[in-house]
Amino acid sequence: MTLLTRFDYGGLEFKTIDGSWAEVDPRPGSLVMNIGDIFSRMMDGRLKARTHRVIDIGTDRYAVPFFFTPRYDADIGVNFMEPEHRLELYGPWVLDVIKNREK
Repeated sequence: MTLLTRFDYGGLEFKTIDGSWAEVDPRPGSLVMNIGDIFSRMMDGRLKARTHRVIDIGTDRYAVPFFFTPRYDADIGVNFMEPEHRLELYGPWVLDVIKNREK
């Protein structure tokens, strides 16, 4: 999950379902939350992880990203939408995600 503060300038875009790019409207004082593939999986696909990009609009930006990756054998089988837990290991799951990712 990524939280981005919004400023009074644009440049953040996300890929829509049809493959086109749409701009996220700048709204000062708001936050944008991007979720990743694991969070989308834990929500049974009800929330989608979107490909996004930032367009250079000639304004300085600063980012401090932090990335976390579970161990290969970590159980990621929890699903917030289903009461029953099923074992699913991160390693095989992420390899499948990468293999089937859009080109």
